[in-house]
Amino acid sequence: MGELSGILKDTVRNYVIQSATVAVYKPNDSKLLAYGLTNKSGQFIIKGIPVGTKLNFKASHIGYKTYNKEFYIPIDKKALSLNTLNMGIQPDSTLDEVVISAKPPVTLNGDTLEFNADAFHLDTNATLEDLMRKLTGVTIWSDGLITVNGVKVNNLYVDGKKFFGGDAKIALENLPKNSVEKVQVYKGEQQVQDREPDLNVNVVLKKDKKSGLFGKIGGGYGTDNRYVFDGMLSGFTPKSQLSIIGAHNNVNKIAGSVNALMQYSSFKGEGVDNEYSSDFSKPGLNIESSAGLHFAHEFKPENSLVLDHFYNKSASIVLRSELTVDNLGDNNQVVRSNNATNKSSGYYHKADGNYNLRLPNQTIFAKYNLLNSVSIGSDDQSSETENSQTGISTKGSIAEEERRKFVNVSANFKLENRAYKAKNRDKSFNYELDYTFANRNENDLRQSKTDIVSSDVSSNQFFNRSYKTDLNNSNHDLGFKVPQINTLAKILPRFFNVNFSNRLFIYNSNEKAVVDDILKDGQYQSNGYLTNKSYYRTITEKPTLTVNKTFSNALVNRYNKSLSFQLLLEGELFDQKNSSDKVFQNIQRSYTNFLPDITISYGNQQVGRYESIYTLQYVKTIEYPDINQLAPLVDSSNIYFLHFGNRSLRPAKKHEFSVGVNHSITKSRNPGNGVFTITGGYNEDFIGDSLVYDELGRRILYNVNVSGNKYIGYKGYLSKIYQLKDSQVEFLIFSELNYANSPSFVNALPTALKSSNILNSFNVHYSYRTWLKFGGWQSIRSSSTKQTNSQKFNYTNYSTTTNTTINWPKKVYWNSNIAFNRSVSSFSKPINYTIWNASVVYRFLKGNNAELKFSALDLLRQNKAIINTGTNNSITRGTVNVLQQYFMFSVAYYPRIFGNIGDKKE
Repeated sequence: MGELSGILKDTVRNYVIQSATVAVYKPNDSKLLAYGLTNKSGQFIIKGIPVGTKLNFKASHIGYKTYNKEFYIPIDKKALSLNTLNMGIQPDSTLDEVVISAKPPVTLNGDTLEFNADAFHLDTNATLEDLMRKLTGVTIWSDGLITVNGVKVNNLYVDGKKFFGGDAKIALENLPKNSVEKVQVYKGEQQVQDREPDLNVNVVLKKDKKSGLFGKIGGGYGTDNRYVFDGMLSGFTPKSQLSIIGAHNNVNKIAGSVNALMQYSSFKGEGVDNEYSSDFSKPGLNIESSAGLHFAHEFKPENSLVLDHFYNKSASIVLRSELTVDNLGDNNQVVRSNNATNKSSGYYHKADGNYNLRLPNQTIFAKYNLLNSVSIGSDDQSSETENSQTGISTKGSIAEEERRKFVNVSANFKLENRAYKAKNRDKSFNYELDYTFANRNENDLRQSKTDIVSSDVSSNQFFNRSYKTDLNNSNHDLGFKVPQINTLAKILPRFFNVNFSNRLFIYNSNEKAVVDDILKDGQYQSNGYLTNKSYYRTITEKPTLTVNKTFSNALVNRYNKSLSFQLLLEGELFDQKNSSDKVFQNIQRSYTNFLPDITISYGNQQVGRYESIYTLQYVKTIEYPDINQLAPLVDSSNIYFLHFGNRSLRPAKKHEFSVGVNHSITKSRNPGNGVFTITGGYNEDFIGDSLVYDELGRRILYNVNVSGNKYIGYKGYLSKIYQLKDSQVEFLIFSELNYANSPSFVNALPTALKSSNILNSFNVHYSYRTWLKFGGWQSIRSSSTKQTNSQKFNYTNYSTTTNTTINWPKKVYWNSNIAFNRSVSSFSKPINYTIWNASVVYRFLKGNNAELKFSALDLLRQNKAIINTGTNNSITRGTVNVLQQYFMFSVAYYPRIFGNIGDKKE
């Protein structure tokens, strides 16, 4: 492969021609091989074209005659310069009809880069994703992120609108390439606080393809009575979009939203990438049913409505076995084994919508959200505990039944006013106003039977209680913002940008609890201590002045360097009040605090090469103790955990410092991005724990203020893509470490808990043309804790995964993914297991829209769910039942009709 270079010039005016389209084609079939645009100097360099072969070169620009030239690159040189090429001016006269056999692949229309879809020859069943991967500078990453010359694309629109919720994957994997006229890349409107405006992509459909219908109907049945059914039907017109979708299975295929269900039913989703697969890590045996609806309508370009509704019904049986070790110091421990059976079922409805109206000077945005849930469950536990400090052992059992239902409702209204005065913009008054109301109503019925048998007979306990709780919470959030108030107030200097904002939060909680003890004869006796009515309210007022200034130095299309300072001056007034039937819970307190936030950043953008942003920040925040920390009601039937309050608690003041760098490679080929941040801080009056273990091994917790809480950590990732002739290699490295020193008390003795958590992962993805994809992931997650005068606890989980998809022959897809898992703990033997899944898919019919699939899941029958976690001074190890080996045969059909009525369909 070689490269071609040259300069385009208008010799009549002695101009170099900028942003002209240059392209190389095969002479026999006009197949596009490579293309580009001339730069500010009229120069072009086209790489990756064959040597020793006769080719055609074409250059075009508005107002000039198309320039054509045949050429070939010598094999021994691998490079050819056409030097200066003169383009003739197009006369201002009516021309005869001209048939263009090779359309310009890319043009620059003002500030918008436009790619002509018909210039790229692809398979007849190619999708928008296949087209996007052919566009120079456009990269689609393995996680679905789209970048153009290394810059993230924030929005992908279809004909200027969000396509079925705005998830790019739905448009990329469902729209056929042959329905696309052009792809536009442009920058959005820049806001005052933005360093750079958003980068957007708009897909313009052909005039006869503005309407369409697509979807999926499928089902499968396998061994052990495993089954799966799912379906979707989505249609769109220039004004409206409607999608109806549903799924039902008992193989842990789980979706939590309409958008997720639509992704799983994409034309390319399951057949190639195997994304909609059984979750073998989910605990228990589960049956899932889901259904959803998405509707969007555009009344006018500035007036739109979007509605979503999602329904989910589930049932599960979870069997859990755990061993927990609590460290008491001086080599003393509480060891607790626990076996539990949990059965649950329920359903929920989730509905949300938004309405958007744009007026000449205002934007009005309103949205709502509704969540209605009903759940029924039972939990049976048996446990044994031994306290090495006291030598007392206990056996306990818990049997609970619960029915809970709740309704969450929220509504948001936002108004943006941008009333510019043409004669004097400094006197324009712009503001933003938003208000959110949220309400949660919960009803809970529960019956709990607890039995504790101790080696110390005097400590035996038995409880049988019923609980009825009615809870109503409401939130009011009112915000007001005026940007650049210094342009309105002459007393403020205009050297800085000064923004004013204010937020008011009001939270109210009404709770009514009726608790009865069930006597041995079945009679109910009211529990006077736990039966209670309470009202809790907080008011938070946050007036804020934000002062910022940016110094910049730029050369158009060469570089842009900037140094920014931002000072956020925030005051906080916090008032809390609790009223209760219990006198000791009646509390009223008020606090006033100053919360500064200082940020310094430096940016260095070298156009077409890289961009680096360095940031230094300090933030102060306050954590206020709530009623459950100050004065909770203590339920003595909690078998292994009692939480007492502390009315003397003071708010904790958190001081956090961070320094970070964000580096992006913005070349048209081989983009990359790296982010690294170090964060550290300390807490004054940190709200910590004072743990006391009684003779039964129960943890009794008191919250206390402690000093000496410190933490530090880093988080970073590096992503890089290498694009070769027919293949792409992507690397992603992620690393995170958090270290904390947390003072506390155990059995009234001061202790320091030093803990660290580490996560490292390395991902690599390789693809060759359209028929080979490979992904590999390696992750290591570890944690260690060391308490004063005690042994060190640690655990580590390893996971190595590979996923390979081969598309050969043309309509057959072979998929295999293997996950190796290893779990290591400081007090038990390592556990190893491997999950191997494989499938073969055959696509048939003219449009590849019918599918047969055979799947073999957990081929080695080794799947296990390992509980390996730790927190504070305890570590837990155990197992839980999970989905295991099954085989399944499934069939699916993808209806696809694109085009207006009466036109030829794709």
